[in-house]
Amino acid sequence: MKKKIEILENLMNIITSEKLTELNYEEKGLKIALKRPYVIPNKKIDNSLNNKVNKIISIEDLEEIKILSEGIGHFHSLSRSGTLDFKIGDSVSEGDKIGYIIAMGLKTPIVSKYTGFIEEIYIEEGDIIDFNRPILKLKK
Repeated sequence: MKKKIEILENLMNIITSEKLTELNYEEKGLKIALKRPYVIPNKKIDNSLNNKVNKIISIEDLEEIKILSEGIGHFHSLSRSGTLDFKIGDSVSEGDKIGYIIAMGLKTPIVSKYTGFIEEIYIEEGDIIDFNRPILKLKK
């Protein structure tokens, strides 16, 4: 048994020194799977290019903006009538509640971060929506 423990310790040293993130071994009736979480190196990121791009294109310059889902679940508007509480041509302001997503009994409000007029509606009342699915398209 002592020899087997020594073999395992040597194996772990090899994994550590080679900086492996995953090892799988399978033999008659024996499976070993070792996985190390991936660690992002702590490097300073140069944001100068990102800042230049932001100066060239800002959200205020865009003519059309899509409001995206920030959650997963069933979409419901704020009205109790079972229909959408908004229509094409309606104005939406920053901070307006568009509706909410229900998932596992929890209601998560969808709040607009932008101002504009509804040009397109991508969802219906009760639709199941995924994260980052477009809900509305606004035009300035």
